[in-house]
Amino acid sequence: MMRYYLLFCLLSGLPLTAQNPTPPQNYAVEELKVNGLRYTTAEIVISASQLKPNKTYNENQLQKAMNRIKQLAFVRDAEFSLARGSARGKYDLVITITEFAPVFYDIQTNYNKFMGNDISSFDGFNLTGRWFFGRGNMVYATLIPDWTWSTGNPGPDFHRYRLGYTHYNLFNRGIFLNAFADVQTGVTFETSFGFTIESEDELEPGLELSIPLKPGHWLRLLAVQTEDESKSTGDNGFISSSAGENRSYSATWEYNTTDDPWQPMRGMRLEGTTSFGDDKDISESFQALPDSEPRENTTVSKIDTLRFFTSAEVYFPVDARQSLSLSGYLNYRDSDVNLTSLGTNVPVNNPVTGSLENSSLEITPGYRFSPWRQRPQQKFGEFFLDVLTTYEYRESETRSEGMTMSDSDTQIAFSRVNMTWRNAWGVARLGFYYTWHYEHSRSPGGE
Repeated sequence: MMRYYLLFCLLSGLPLTAQNPTPPQNYAVEELKVNGLRYTTAEIVISASQLKPNKTYNENQLQKAMNRIKQLAFVRDAEFSLARGSARGKYDLVITITEFAPVFYDIQTNYNKFMGNDISSFDGFNLTGRWFFGRGNMVYATLIPDWTWSTGNPGPDFHRYRLGYTHYNLFNRGIFLNAFADVQTGVTFETSFGFTIESEDELEPGLELSIPLKPGHWLRLLAVQTEDESKSTGDNGFISSSAGENRSYSATWEYNTTDDPWQPMRGMRLEGTTSFGDDKDISESFQALPDSEPRENTTVSKIDTLRFFTSAEVYFPVDARQSLSLSGYLNYRDSDVNLTSLGTNVPVNNPVTGSLENSSLEITPGYRFSPWRQRPQQKFGEFFLDVLTTYEYRESETRSEGMTMSDSDTQIAFSRVNMTWRNAWGVARLGFYYTWHYEHSRSPGGE
C-alpha cells in the first residue's frame, strides 16, 4: 500500500512527508514614507493605505494596503519595501508610487452589431485636470464634449462639465469627501415630427462621503440634486414648457480587494446599494386653434423611486499576464407615479396613480490578457485584451389604479471584445459588440 501512496505523491506533486506551513512574517512598522511623488501629497497616499505607524503588519496586509493605494484614480502603480528602523526588529515602510499625469483623457469607440443588422457605433471622450494643494486637498475639472467621429449623425450638440473638490482625510479618519457640480449645456434640435426642442443649461450639484469601515470595506453616502428646463414648439401653433427637479440619495457598502481600479487582474469587488429618489415635473402646453378656443393644459407629475442594487466581480489570475473573471448584478427598481392634469381637455382634476416595477439580472464571464503587465512603467504604456460574454434578463410591470397595464420580459445575450491601451496621460478603448440572442415578450393588462 505504501508504494501506491509514494507513486501518487510523485505524480501529484505532494510532499512525501508532512510539512508545517510557514507562518506569515510580521513587521513592526515604525514610520511610513512615500517616494515618487510629483503631484499629490504623502498624506493622501498614507490615508488611502489605512496603515498606521508603530503597528505590526504581515506581508499579506501590506500587499492589500498597496492595492488600496492603487485604487486611487491618479495612482498608476504602487509597491512597498522595508528599510531598517531605529532599533533592531523595527522597520520603515517605504511606499513608492507612480502617478498618472495631472491632465488625463479617456476616449472610447464601441461598434455594435445586433442580430445581423447594420453596425451602429458609440463614441465617448472626457478630459480631466487635477490640482493638489495643502494636506489632502484636490480640485478637479472634467469636460465631456458631445464629439462623434465614427458616424455621420452627430446628434444634439451638448457638452457636460464637472467642477469638484475632494478632501482625502476628513477629521483625520481617512474619510474621503467629494463635493461637485455638473453642468450640461442647453441644446436645440428638430425632431422628425416637426417639433423644435430647446433645453436650458442643467445644473446637478452633489456631495459624496466615503467612510472606511475596516481594511477593504467602505460605506459611501451620496446626495445629488438636478434641475432642468426645456421648451418645445411645433408648426401647428403648439408650445410647451417643462421644468423639473430631482433629488436622489444613496448608501453603498463596498468591499474591494482588486489591484487596479481600471483593469484589475486579481481580487474581488462586492457592492450593495440602496437609493431613494423623488422627481417632480411641471409641464405646460398651449395650442392655438383656428376655429375654437385655444387648448391649455398643465400636468404635474411626481415620481418616487426606491432602488436596490447588488453586484460582484471576481478576478482569478492564471499567471502574471492572464486573468479569468466572473461578474454580475441584481437590480430592482420600484417607482410610484402620481399625475395631475388641469386644462381645456380636462374639466376636473384627475389625479392618476400608478407604479412601475423593473428588475434585471446580468452575468458575465470573461478573459483578460495583458502582455506587458510586468512592466507598467514602460515608455509605451500597457495593453489589455478582454473577451466577454453577457447574459441579461429584464422584467417590468406597469400598474395603474390597481390594474396591471402591461407586463414584459426581455432576454439578451451578447459577446464583446475590448482592447484598452493606457499610459501616464490617458486611456483609449475600442470595443466590438455582437448581440446574438434577443427575446422579448409583452402581455396586455389584466388583473
